[in-house]
Amino acid sequence: MTYEVYVKRLIGWKKYKGVKGDTMLEAKNGQQFAVRIIIFEDETRMEIPFSRIIKFGPNRHLFIQKQMAREAGQQMNMRN
Repeated sequence: MTYEVYVKRLIGWKKYKGVKGDTMLEAKNGQQFAVRIIIFEDETRMEIPFSRIIKFGPNRHLFIQKQMAREAGQQMNMRN
């Protein structure tokens, strides 16, 4: 299962498809800035500075829910 990530540009949004995961790297110990790391199906990655606005497609919620259920070994019911 994959999802989309949208990155705000000067004019409009750039859509990235085939995202299989994401994480964050916080600025510590001399790092210049914090970044969000987007990981694609082909194992490539893209680093986006926290200063950029991003939004996730609706499949990300389902992706996280399935991961939580797998880790817990049971069905997870998310409430709105």
